[in-house]
Amino acid sequence: GTLIEFPLLVTKILGKTIPVAGGFYLRALPIKIIKSAIKSYERKEIPASLYIHSWELTPEHIPDIKLPRKNHFITFHNIGKTFSKMSDLLKNFEFTTFESYLSQI
Repeated sequence: GTLIEFPLLVTKILGKTIPVAGGFYLRALPIKIIKSAIKSYERKEIPASLYIHSWELTPEHIPDIKLPRKNHFITFHNIGKTFSKMSDLLKNFEFTTFESYLSQI
């Protein structure tokens, strides 16, 4: 079969390429940076691939797990902002499934 790669959305900050596609980066970075990265991909006609962990949308259902400080920060930092950030992105950009995208090209 054919292998098609959908690279994650990345941007440059202070000369470093970092992911902005989802998870910790979606929660930690300002929405302005994420929107700017999506617009940059749009200008290049590259699909911006985003992901989200389902538990990030319902933090009230996450069990209180004891984790080392670094892991706790990565897992829970800004967890309460995930839903509003995704909602903002969905209002400002058009999204589709991989299957729909592939059927159009």
